[in-house]
Amino acid sequence: RQARRSGGKEKREAVELPFSKGDTIKGTVARITAFGAFVTVTDGVEGLLHTSELMRPDGKGDARVSDILKEGEEVEVTVLDIKSGKVSLTNITEEYRAREKIMVKQGVGSVADASTSLEYALKKAGLTPDMFGGKAATEV
Repeated sequence: RQARRSGGKEKREAVELPFSKGDTIKGTVARITAFGAFVTVTDGVEGLLHTSELMRPDGKGDARVSDILKEGEEVEVTVLDIKSGKVSLTNITEEYRAREKIMVKQGVGSVADASTSLEYALKKAGLTPDMFGGKAATEV
């Protein structure tokens, strides 16, 4: 597939890419914005890792992009799409997506908010398992 090498407002030149849709590749975070991070995936070509495609650490569903990624950090990403010279990326793994589907199916929201259904419900109510004096639900 092809992408376009950005050159400011000038017309972009076509570039042959060494990867295609579905490939998992390594890149370097070039810059962070409010809507995601631009990742350098090959010489002169950046892809967008949109905030909606950014895997959040458990319990940090509201974390900002800058709380999760740092400029210059190497990341492993999967190419979602290459369209009109733009490369769309994700760092969400299949395992993470499967866990999230289960959480949504159980009606407890996103896996980014909690690691278990019980943890989610307790957090939502402002409670913690240790408030009950017994073992945490995960220890039973």
